[in-house]
Amino acid sequence: MDSMLNQLKEYFFNRFPFIEQKDLIIIITVLVVALLYVFFGYKLLRVYISLLGLLLGAVIGVVICAVLDLSSLTAVLIIIGLCAVALAVAGFLLYKAGLFVLILISFFPVILTVVKNVANVQPVFLWIGSILIALVLAILAMFFVRPVVIISTAISGGISIANLIVNNILPEIANVNTTDGARIFMLIIGLVIAALGIYFQFMTTKPAAKSEDSQG
Repeated sequence: MDSMLNQLKEYFFNRFPFIEQKDLIIIITVLVVALLYVFFGYKLLRVYISLLGLLLGAVIGVVICAVLDLSSLTAVLIIIGLCAVALAVAGFLLYKAGLFVLILISFFPVILTVVKNVANVQPVFLWIGSILIALVLAILAMFFVRPVVIISTAISGGISIANLIVNNILPEIANVNTTDGARIFMLIIGLVIAALGIYFQFMTTKPAAKSEDSQG
């Protein structure tokens, strides 16, 4: 078994020498998460909200520890753990609030990437515009949960996968072709994957019950 795994690894790195072994785990992890986001964004919505709460809680815990200048490792771990768990639970229970934050945070970088690749906009207007569009989508998600979540998760995951492919798996496209060519190639791949994800999610999910959609 170990011999087979070593042969597969050797084949992979010989085939794709530009990917360093230390980056492989990161690339695979990002790819898997993005694929789940594209095809199961709506079904796994509460899971994503809880994970986001866990992450934000951990960050808040780190900030608290830094402000208090704690030196005890035990105290630091306890505070970070409590904050992470508290926000994960809050995100799960406060469904609509967690959904708002999830859409805002996950869609903002996608809008930023797309606008930056298709238009020549000054950075300050680029950021303000991207934040406002993400904010509008987050508000719309409060009233039209299923369609907004499906479309936003599929596009967000699709662009992330396309960016991963162009910059890591197929670097010759990003490096040899013109910058505009690489951007167009990335957007085409991202939109195709997003379209597949949107179709799959609409075909495999049903609108949530009224009572469930109004939670939070």
